[in-house]
Amino acid sequence: MTENSRKNIKNNWTEKHDEFCLKNKFYPSSKLLWQWLLRQSNQYREIEPDLVEFNQWVKKYRGKGYCRVMLKKALEQLIQSKVIDLVRRYTWRILKVITKPLAALKPKRKAQKQIDKESEVLSGTFEEERTREEQKRKFGARKKRIEFNNSLLSKAGIFFEDNVLEVLDRPEPEIKISIALFEICGSSQKISRPEGWIRTCLRDRYWEHPSNIRLLIEKFGNTTIWDELLANKDVYELFGDYW
Repeated sequence: MTENSRKNIKNNWTEKHDEFCLKNKFYPSSKLLWQWLLRQSNQYREIEPDLVEFNQWVKKYRGKGYCRVMLKKALEQLIQSKVIDLVRRYTWRILKVITKPLAALKPKRKAQKQIDKESEVLSGTFEEERTREEQKRKFGARKKRIEFNNSLLSKAGIFFEDNVLEVLDRPEPEIKISIALFEICGSSQKISRPEGWIRTCLRDRYWEHPSNIRLLIEKFGNTTIWDELLANKDVYELFGDYW
C-alpha cells in the first residue's frame, strides 16, 4: 500500500464511517469494499473498479478472498445504503460507480423530511383556505336569501326583523307559497297577526294541509304544485302570472 493510499484512508475514513457501518449492519466485506473504493478516487468522481482486484487485495492481507456471492452482496449493500451510486454495470465484477461522503447521506434524509413537513403545512393551508372560501360562499348565499325573503314579505305587508332566521332563512319557494296562502285566507277572514300566522304556516307547512291544497288549486288551477314545490321549483312556474 502506497503512502498516498494511507493518506487517502486517513482523510476519507472516519469514526463516523464505522458508526454508519454498525448502524446499517454492514457485512465485513461491505465495509472493506467501501474503504477500498474510497481509496480509488476522490468522492463524487466516477471510477471503474474491478471486484477481482479488490478480492486480490483482500486475499493478500486476509489469506483468502471472498466468494462471488459475497462480493455481489457487499456491492448491493453499498448501493442500497446509497454510499455509492451505480452508474453502469459492465459485468458482475467491472462497474462504473460514484462514491459519496457521509455528509451527502444524512442531509438528504433531513431535507426530505423538511420537504414532507412543508408539503403537509401547505396542504393544510390550502384545505383551510378552501374551507374559508366555501364558508364565505355559503354565508353570502344565505345573506342574499334572507334579504330576498324579507323583501317578499315586506311587499305583502308582513314585516320581520332581520334576525328572525326561523322565518327568513327558509327556502324561497316556502316563503312564496306561505304568502300566497296568507293572501287567500285573508280575503275570507281577517288575520290580525300576519307575522304570527306566517311563522305558524312555515312551521306546520300549511300548504300540505288538504283544505289549503283545495284553496290553492281553486286559486291557481294547478294540481301538480305540491310535487313541484317539494322539488324546489320556482313558485313563479307553479302559479303562472300570479306573481
